[in-house]
Amino acid sequence: MAKFVKQIETCTQIVNKYLENPELSQVQIAKLLKLPRSTVGKAIRTYKERLSTERKPGSGRKTGFQDTNLAVRIKQSYRRNPNLSERTVGNKFGTSKATVHRVKVKAGLKTYKIQEVPDRDQEKERRARGWLSKKMPLLRREFSTMTGEGKQREIKTVIDVEFKYNNSKQDIA
Repeated sequence: MAKFVKQIETCTQIVNKYLENPELSQVQIAKLLKLPRSTVGKAIRTYKERLSTERKPGSGRKTGFQDTNLAVRIKQSYRRNPNLSERTVGNKFGTSKATVHRVKVKAGLKTYKIQEVPDRDQEKERRARGWLSKKMPLLRREFSTMTGEGKQREIKTVIDVEFKYNNSKQDIA
């Protein structure tokens, strides 16, 4: 509501000037208060209609989710199968992924998937790198038998893998 404090203040100023001297025209009130004539006209018109300068209750952007039926259906869908993606559910109900995500957050449902981290200690890491160094010559030989554009693309990926492997080898040493 703090957003509209200035707007309410200007409306009350306009209405006070109007009530002090009802014979003043809207143009004269606008010049006195250094405001646009249209603003003065709207403020006086709304005062005459409602006898108040306050905003209508319920005016403005609504907060929260408006289609409660859709929200209930989305929640039921996730109760049946919590592993569905937001995109899949959105397509199923004809709504956006963002809407599905908002419903999940409000319902307190899990909105993420826990990523599994490989359980590697130093010994397992050393063995994995050793395996890669043994397989690298085989990969080179396998990709060299390809022909054409595919060969160039595959060789580039092998070179990238080698580069990353060699750099990680230097980090260990």
